Amino acid sequence: MSTLLVDSSFMAKRAYHGFPEIRGPDSDIYRHMIRGFFMTVFSIYFKLKPERMILCFDGRSKYRYNLLPQYKGNREHDPIWGLNMSIIMNICTTLNIEWYIELDFEADDLIATLTRMIPGVINIATADKDMAQLINHRINCYNPVNGLLMNHSEAIAKFGVRPDQMVDYLSMVSDTVDNVSGCDGIGKIIAANLLSKYQNVESIIIDELPNKIKENFRKFRCPEHYGLAKNLITLLYDVPIKLEEKKMNIDYDKFRTAYIPKIWDIKPDFLNKLEPLIKEKSVGGLAELFDF
Repeated sequence: MSTLLVDSSFMAKRAYHGFPEIRGPDSDIYRHMIRGFFMTVFSIYFKLKPERMILCFDGRSKYRYNLLPQYKGNREHDPIWGLNMSIIMNICTTLNIEWYIELDFEADDLIATLTRMIPGVINIATADKDMAQLINHRINCYNPVNGLLMNHSEAIAKFGVRPDQMVDYLSMVSDTVDNVSGCDGIGKIIAANLLSKYQNVESIIIDELPNKIKENFRKFRCPEHYGLAKNLITLLYDVPIKLEEKKMNIDYDKFRTAYIPKIWDIKPDFLNKLEPLIKEKSVGGLAELFDF
């Protein structure tokens, strides 16, 4: 059995920033985001052809905000983002697309939990490097930005560390997007080299470090810094999800006839081109049609 787990909040943000803006009569509806979201998700499904697809959405991570009130503080607040996400979720329900959200957890944690609940091969659609910590002999990450599927050996080649070392690696190099600070003076290459030699942060011998990073690392490896970063980056595997036994039956025809015209103005010949591509599940044709 193969399962596709989609980091849907990431997909929505990518669609919002990556697709030409389309605003209709109601300016509070991000038509370009909704359009881009579904066409990206469909294109991934057509390419990977999973037996089951599950979309996971962000709640507000109560656990991480309790650890760090400034968590993700670098991100702009959009008061109508929730409205548009609710539209996407409602369309998913109508189209028989399986999706989950838990209000106190991020999509990453839902996905991590699902990897423990679902057997067989799992492909995770995301470009979030935090997800690399989940990769193993049966779990891969598919990057929708470059269209590449990354397995265990490819993750090592990309980051220079094993997936089980990714938490320590990211703790050292920092994550400005989530407002998680790392160790001053340590970048990707130094972090990878240190983990190659010592295997983990706790085993690094400070006296063997170069003088220019020795003191910074000493300050970094305290519970208030490294301990906090590690807890923020480590994904949770105990989200209380009630996984339903669903047979995937995505209603593409309903999307084509009922939702496309409502989400954005479209010319009739566009629908005529779209219909055979969906029936044939032609990834290349869809990519060309939607300029992926």
